Amino acid sequence: MSGKMKELQLPISRVKTIMKSSPDVDSVPQDSLAVVTKATELFIQNLAREALKNGDTSKVDYSDVAKVVQSKGNLFFLREIIPKKITVREYKEIMKKEGITDIISSSESSDDEEDDEEGGEEEEEEIEDDDNDNEGVEDEEDEDEEEVDEEEDEEEEEDEDEDDAQR
Repeated sequence: MSGKMKELQLPISRVKTIMKSSPDVDSVPQDSLAVVTKATELFIQNLAREALKNGDTSKVDYSDVAKVVQSKGNLFFLREIIPKKITVREYKEIMKKEGITDIISSSESSDDEEDDEEGGEEEEEEIEDDDNDNEGVEDEEDEDEEEVDEEEDEEEEEDEDEDDAQR
């Protein structure tokens, strides 16, 4: 089994940490860990290959992956995780249609007025279309992700120490 483990590209400890994060999983046997890791690698390769086919360049970027996720029925489960990016203007229009006006503050309205005075040229930022009220606020998410990353790193180190001790 150790020969197959060496052929894997993804860090096994990271996959194990993700698997253990599920409340339904008590333990992760080494054989199943190797199979899930290999399946994950193949899934990522397939997703990247599809995104590269649909892209305009020789590199894959977020919008290429998002297009594949939105267009392929078998990737439906990823639509909330990898949403299509939209502009701030499109987001505001969607929120107005849904009757959500509390997120559009008066300061944003004054920004729009200033842009109109400057000849209507405004730089449109892209945001993710989460279909959720105020999710997508990147500053808060970045802080949360940093905390989660630190916790995951600590768990990985503990898992690696346990793996080394078992060997």
